[in-house]
Amino acid sequence: QVAEIIQYALDATRAQAQQKNIQLEISMPSPLPNVWVDREKTAWVMVNLISNALRYSPLQSTIHISVKEEEKDIRLEVSDQGPGIAADYIPRIFERYFRVPGTNTEGSGLGLAISKDFIEAQGGKIGVISTPEKGSTFYITLKTENP
Repeated sequence: QVAEIIQYALDATRAQAQQKNIQLEISMPSPLPNVWVDREKTAWVMVNLISNALRYSPLQSTIHISVKEEEKDIRLEVSDQGPGIAADYIPRIFERYFRVPGTNTEGSGLGLAISKDFIEAQGGKIGVISTPEKGSTFYITLKTENP
């Protein structure tokens, strides 16, 4: 169930959000169909996306986590108010060890690459929409039917 995956990710990132006084706002319709995923790996991906959003978001901002039903898929989105990603770097953001030049935060550059592997192995998709100085929305789509 999608709600279980979201709840796990929220529980895992709550302390990090509180340290920066960042609100985690959730929008999720109910009921939702179940998704055909590995619960642990998908929850790890959501924790990674929320952690990244927290890392790049300014103090006292809001991160929006939304769940939407799209035909035979469920789309999960994590939107932040961080610095955004320049268009030149978007095609490379899911490559192993890639880090946007000039980024001052910690990280190995593996989280998004591993997330991509996990999601695509389950028949899903992962992507990002970003505008410099306005923020980013990372999204994953998951199948509601056996792929």
